[in-house]
Amino acid sequence: MSMRTLILVALVVPTLSLVGCDDETSKPTKDGGADGSTDGSMDATADANVPVYLPSIDELPEGKWSTLVPGGDTVCSRGTPYKFYVYRGTSKNLVVDYMGGGACWNSFTCKASSGLFDDSVETNAEAIFEGPDSARAGLFDMTDERNPVKTYTHVIIPYCTGDVHWGDATQTYGEGAEAQVIHHNGAKNSQAVLDWVYENVVEPEVVLTTGCSAGAYGAALWSAHVMHHYTDARNVVLADSGAGVITSIFFGTFFPNWNATASFPTWLENFDLDHIDSLPDMYNLIGAEFPSNQISQFNTVEDGTQKSFYQVMGGTDTEWSEGMLTNMYEISNATPNFNVYLGDGAQHCIIPRADFYTRETDNVKFVDWVSDMLDGTAVDDVRCETCQLE
Repeated sequence: MSMRTLILVALVVPTLSLVGCDDETSKPTKDGGADGSTDGSMDATADANVPVYLPSIDELPEGKWSTLVPGGDTVCSRGTPYKFYVYRGTSKNLVVDYMGGGACWNSFTCKASSGLFDDSVETNAEAIFEGPDSARAGLFDMTDERNPVKTYTHVIIPYCTGDVHWGDATQTYGEGAEAQVIHHNGAKNSQAVLDWVYENVVEPEVVLTTGCSAGAYGAALWSAHVMHHYTDARNVVLADSGAGVITSIFFGTFFPNWNATASFPTWLENFDLDHIDSLPDMYNLIGAEFPSNQISQFNTVEDGTQKSFYQVMGGTDTEWSEGMLTNMYEISNATPNFNVYLGDGAQHCIIPRADFYTRETDNVKFVDWVSDMLDGTAVDDVRCETCQLE
């Protein structure tokens, strides 16, 4: 396999799952909530007979989370129904939020017992929506006056396909009694949600496309499609904890299993394997296509989850941090509308956490940094003292 294809694996695998990590910094704060009704609101268990439920946004309750079931070609990795979640806000603005939850690429990683990826939307529901109102945090706490998107309609694109929202392939991993069929269906699932969004959120003034962990890669790539559709809106992209750092020998033969190129914005000039050799290349191409929109990333310099997977690839802690900083500097230097917020510590993900509002680096609060981008105010790169290349 070519080095180009090997490097592309970096864009999608290293920020895998928050599931199966014992480090407390790798677990998201539970937030969101269900209203407990039976009219499409959050439920707790998968049902293979769940009927299609795609009401218009006008039919959804304002200020509550609802569950929608698109049907059609959508499906989770093991054949359970795909669903997505909508919080109908009070303004015309929009959040498109890609969930994280792992990756799966061979017979071992795709085992139900591996703990390496979420194989149904119910895991997303448990991580984001269960628990008391007091447990909600970050962008999901609509009662916090500091929340810059508290009035936005918030659409969550769950993740259950092991392909960081990019795939379009059905694979059989293993043989005989150990064989398992996995639907890497992230592309079709994502497109189904966006089709509903485009039809129901017609003229937003501000659109935030975001996601943490594996969802950071979903947000980064699918933001091109979102910005291509909402050309009159102020678009902001915030990819949370997805730096795309790998070793040169990492899983060189598995990326094609996902058929991830199905998600590429082929209408964008040079967006193909002949012009994308790294994560910076992808960001730079998208940034150049949409120069008036704001693209950004958050990482911590010692991210425990990203480091743990880099070590599995044969790398070291120091190499990961250096690789992350190199990527961020390269994008910043080549793309004027890209900015980074690099914090200290080992935390993985910030948008679902309480410190979304309290984290401060170089005298800049993260929530203020995000709010400025949404308001159209220019921001600078923010880097902790240890977040510098020597």
